[in-house]
Amino acid sequence: MTLRQPRRSPRGGLHGKVAYQCLRISEALERTVRRRLVSMVDARFRSAVERQYRRLGPPQRLVLITSLPHPEHVRNPDVLRRLLLGSAQHLLESPAVHWRIVKNRHFLLDIDHPRVRILDVDFPSRLAGVADRHFIYVDRGAKYFLAAQELYREGQSDYVLFHDCDDVIHPSLLEILQYREPGFVVRKGLVKDLTSGAFFELDDFHRFCGSCHIFHSSVLFTTLVKEVSVFADSALIGKRRITVSLDTDWNLAAPAGLAQIVRAIDPNYLRYILGDHGRKVLDLYAQLGITFKPLDGGITWQLNHGDNHGGAKTPASDPYLFGRLIPYQNTPAPQT
Repeated sequence: MTLRQPRRSPRGGLHGKVAYQCLRISEALERTVRRRLVSMVDARFRSAVERQYRRLGPPQRLVLITSLPHPEHVRNPDVLRRLLLGSAQHLLESPAVHWRIVKNRHFLLDIDHPRVRILDVDFPSRLAGVADRHFIYVDRGAKYFLAAQELYREGQSDYVLFHDCDDVIHPSLLEILQYREPGFVVRKGLVKDLTSGAFFELDDFHRFCGSCHIFHSSVLFTTLVKEVSVFADSALIGKRRITVSLDTDWNLAAPAGLAQIVRAIDPNYLRYILGDHGRKVLDLYAQLGITFKPLDGGITWQLNHGDNHGGAKTPASDPYLFGRLIPYQNTPAPQT
């Protein structure tokens, strides 16, 4: 509700002053109403999260969800496979770790483990109406969504980490299973430059690395199940709602499956919240009164292997990043 300021008399007389005061009062009332509406939305969301948590119980597993790009967007499949296996396969020694990998059926991958589930799709390499520079994020968001949908159907209490295949997860991250939190965010981590072999520390790690947001399933499922009416006034999300049910079955064996998901779900949600490294996740959940617990360490981001989505990283190409890197002083460096 926006009121137009009444026209003042030429001399700014009593009529103009009264009208101005009325305008100020109406604006103050509008702000109060908006705050109360936001508070009501926050309370409803937190209540829904709490109900989900009571239904699911304390977290029992850490589930990694990894999305692999379409083969046409991969320069060296062998390098990508090696990075994928080196990123998290060692965590499977713990019975609490489960791994979901969503990939195009043409990308060959051989992992035989009872706690690794591979979901094959036949998504296209491009999508009409989605710019090429945005496609990789929409594609990744849709794949993450499909894996989360499977977890929802299993109905277990998990911590869920959306994981880039070139980010190494350290066993120390499993310590989060001791805690009850709506989520975690890795704010400080390590960076390895594969060109030089050097390690660096990086603050604000979650703003650069794509494997930094860990959701409790009660928060993740509540977000996915509820329509985005709770986000309707957010600048972070488009005006369309997520009206899709997590019980929907998708046609994953045909290229049209991706378009089907994009039509059903707000593409901004797919791109910015699920697909684009979750860089807006903290801002979005802060609007709903949900705070993620900060973590230091547990993840190493690997640069310059040839298939980084952002391309090669050098001091010349990315002075902002390299200006924030601090040489890692501890020895020996972690194995990756």
